[in-house]
Amino acid sequence: MRFRPLFERLTVPIVYASNQSEPSDAERRSSVFDGDFFVYGPRPTTMALRDFARDSIEQMLGAEPSWAQQRMTETEFSVLFKVALRNFSRRQAVMSLMASIVSDFGCDPSTTYMSCPELTAITGQGFLAQGIGGPRHPHRDTWYAASPSQLHWWISLYDHDGTSSVAFHPRYWDWPVANSSVDFDYQKWQDGEFTPEAGPGTGLSHPRPLEAVVLSPEIRIASPAGGLIIFSSAQLYSIVPNDSLHTYFATHFQTVNERDLLEGAGALNLDAEPHGSSLSSFLRCDDLSPISPEIIERAALQGARPSPE
Repeated sequence: MRFRPLFERLTVPIVYASNQSEPSDAERRSSVFDGDFFVYGPRPTTMALRDFARDSIEQMLGAEPSWAQQRMTETEFSVLFKVALRNFSRRQAVMSLMASIVSDFGCDPSTTYMSCPELTAITGQGFLAQGIGGPRHPHRDTWYAASPSQLHWWISLYDHDGTSSVAFHPRYWDWPVANSSVDFDYQKWQDGEFTPEAGPGTGLSHPRPLEAVVLSPEIRIASPAGGLIIFSSAQLYSIVPNDSLHTYFATHFQTVNERDLLEGAGALNLDAEPHGSSLSSFLRCDDLSPISPEIIERAALQGARPSPE
């Protein structure tokens, strides 16, 4: 289902759609770059990745991992979840499953590149207040050196009603937000120099808004296990506070298309000024080869933030 965020829309869960007439990959990318969301129900390919991710988590956190925060300390949960993430993201089988999803949704595996997968744990009622696997505060992926040509693929691992997942803030789709992305250095972050306590000006801290962000109206998407949400790296979004007693889990990855990078196709870069590019970590779906430095350099020039008029 394609969904276009409207400023007037209030917070309403979006019910996933059954399979409908499928747009081409090029049509979907173009719509996403215009601010649309694509929401899909479970498919065999997404459920295969879901099951693999579940197995990785359950091996560490035990059966019914959504309730693990009730039987573990924060330290135990954090250590075991990070082991699950490491075991999951470094498996060749996971990359093959992701490539199968990309192909299933009509992307050309010879021109589509994907990032390494991530696992996210959105813990509840103050347990591990920041959660694990990504920032909770309002942000755009582009603040973290993502290309404006990047698509984000988010898959729920267990059934979920949308009350404690991702919230999109459509007010800011075409409105810039003052932020600290200029202090973010992707290469230093990858090299492990990042610490959550690092301050502004170090290049190592999470990019954050530097002004008050109005969170309403917002868009939350209800998703069953194995359901898929595709959205732009330029969307401003945050993690909904989880007031329940259980943890919400998801896996997600990103893709870029070579033609988009070469032609500068993508969402408008309104306010992102990080150093470096996450494109260096992407691998081509068919043979897992990296993006050439020449394409990355050209994409960096294409995706530079426009100068103010």
